[in-house]
Amino acid sequence: MNALRKRLMSGQEGRAFPRVSGLPVFVTVDGETYRARDWSIGGIGLRDYPAEVKVGDHISGELRPSDNRACGVKFVGEVAWTDGDGSVGLRLLFVPVGDAANQPESQD
Repeated sequence: MNALRKRLMSGQEGRAFPRVSGLPVFVTVDGETYRARDWSIGGIGLRDYPAEVKVGDHISGELRPSDNRACGVKFVGEVAWTDGDGSVGLRLLFVPVGDAANQPESQD
């Protein structure tokens, strides 16, 4: 029996990375900040996301381990799912590392 089938039969979802919900991650998109409902290395679940989006749409923003704007990393994500009531699942496509794109915005 292959590993994916074992995971599915055991009740685990077919995810490459486990989800985390106990450690907060904040996501800023278009100047608005949302607390992630859960996240993993490969994606983020948001609730109360007010914009209408559809599967396949791309969203750019910034991820932070706290609501402190001094530490964050920019990302591009693809909408993997939406329930139509503000919950959105993003698959992370691109997180630039070690370049100027990840420098925190100045707080004037």
